[in-house]
Amino acid sequence: MSGLDSRRAEIRVFRVDRVRSLRPAAHPRATEPPPGYDPAAQLASALGEVAGRHRVRVLLHTTLEQAARRIPPGAATLVQTAEGVLLETRAERFDTMAGYLAGLGCPLTVHHPAELREALARLSGRLASSAASGGRDMGPVRGR
Repeated sequence: MSGLDSRRAEIRVFRVDRVRSLRPAAHPRATEPPPGYDPAAQLASALGEVAGRHRVRVLLHTTLEQAARRIPPGAATLVQTAEGVLLETRAERFDTMAGYLAGLGCPLTVHHPAELREALARLSGRLASSAASGGRDMGPVRGR
């Protein structure tokens, strides 16, 4: 839920499951939201902030339009730069984030953290090993 935090005197996102009680303001007043305020965008951004304990910054070498087709709203912040699209998000696990980034299908540069670069290198090694394993063809897959 998005609203005015009277203690901080700013608009912010509140987790409804953490609201213990409500009491009417002694002198309620309606205030206009700031110009250009987008409650849905603020909520999506706030949800992206709590998705994991590690901050992630990756430059995607693609267009904003192509990145937005693959990355759902709220999963990350995407900003067009001269070099590509800066993706900022959070991750709980580096191996999971490495798989996610690999699935985007575009070249990328990990700016932060180094552990994510290491996870991508490990994933790359496992994929290369799997591709080179030369398993035998067992024929077409049959339906059940």
